[in-house]
Amino acid sequence: MKSFIYNSPFGNIELTIKGKLLVKVQPGRFQVQETSSSQSSVECHPGRNVFTVFLDTYFCHNPASPPLEKIDFNCLTPFQLECYRNLLRIIYGERVSYGEFAKMIGRPKAVRAVGRAMAANPFPIFIPCHRVVGADGKTGGFSAGEKWKNALLHHEATCS
Repeated sequence: MKSFIYNSPFGNIELTIKGKLLVKVQPGRFQVQETSSSQSSVECHPGRNVFTVFLDTYFCHNPASPPLEKIDFNCLTPFQLECYRNLLRIIYGERVSYGEFAKMIGRPKAVRAVGRAMAANPFPIFIPCHRVVGADGKTGGFSAGEKWKNALLHHEATCS
């Protein structure tokens, strides 16, 4: 396995790859990057690959489909896989509640299980669990912390 750091506008994101497949995405400490222009502070990476291209595109407000064929889903339970595939139906910039998402996947009573699946997502941003929020509009949890989740939701809401 090898890991590398992607410098996003909200802090570093560690990407872990095994072979040619992404096995983990771990946002680091939240820290808004200072930038002198209106562009995000996304850097060109010397080892550009399909993962950095996706993140560059995402952070430049260009919704794109994640490279699913390059993500290792083998460590997931069938329920997690069902949830993560359905997360891709939530459009960039939109939000749904945990309850709405449970209904969306045909399991209206599985609200807590949906929450656990979102918390266990090893591929945040690529698999957009941040788009699932509380019914009261509060963000709810996020593996990298509430500041990351709020920043990602705000970033998507300001898509031009």
